[in-house]
Amino acid sequence: SDPHPGESTDSPAFSAFYVEVDVEPEAENYSVSKEMRLYEEYRAREREEGEASSDPDVDGRGTGDEQYESLPDKAFWNFQKRIARSPEQCIRYCFGGTPLWPLPWTSSSIPRCGACGAERVPELQLIPTLLYYLRPQDH
Repeated sequence: SDPHPGESTDSPAFSAFYVEVDVEPEAENYSVSKEMRLYEEYRAREREEGEASSDPDVDGRGTGDEQYESLPDKAFWNFQKRIARSPEQCIRYCFGGTPLWPLPWTSSSIPRCGACGAERVPELQLIPTLLYYLRPQDH
């Protein structure tokens, strides 16, 4: 009783590729000044348009579906700055380290092990850029 009749089990779902292991550069080797300047210019334009409009969503403080355009939270900026040190990274490894999240989170939101009840220990993290390398649209 093959769960997927007609599919070959000889080949992987994704093509194999080499993963180079490297140490992430230190923080002082990266600056977000250009990104921050562009973001501030964008926010100034949005405020100007918001003053000329009665639409409360234009300035990012409204209650509509466009709230994602409001000021990015600290967790996202920390994620962006950290990834920008080595933009091609797709896997992060640090046994017992702190995961790098693009959204705020707490360790209490991670469930304990279902088998033994122990607290889970972070070790390996897949970064969204992995999708670029895996190219799921080709599979």
